[in-house]
Amino acid sequence: KRYNEDREQHDLFDRAVETYRQVLALAPDNYGANYNLATLFYNRGVHNIQKLDIDNDIPSIQKIQEVSKELFLEALPYMQKAHEMRPERRETLLGLEGIYYSLQDDERSEEFRLKFEALPPDQE
Repeated sequence: KRYNEDREQHDLFDRAVETYRQVLALAPDNYGANYNLATLFYNRGVHNIQKLDIDNDIPSIQKIQEVSKELFLEALPYMQKAHEMRPERRETLLGLEGIYYSLQDDERSEEFRLKFEALPPDQE
């Protein structure tokens, strides 16, 4: 929560990542830790891209895109694990849709969007 309040506090990000990794070392099938770690990486990648502005030069844009792609790739296995544990959860379907979209894998992104849309409205 504290990192999400100020995403420029990279030490808070690092501490959150380390905490979730410690939880997963003890309990690899912890749904919350898998989902939240994936979300942390994904949101940091998105935040980096959202910070781009007209003053960024092409090399800096490329570097930010590369770093963001690495973060999306880091998020992917954790979101996949969370989805495997609870395949009917809307949050993991949207998470996988967003990660694949950010990785420019339109086919996989569409696959998870369709799965999400196929869920009944009250499905959890």
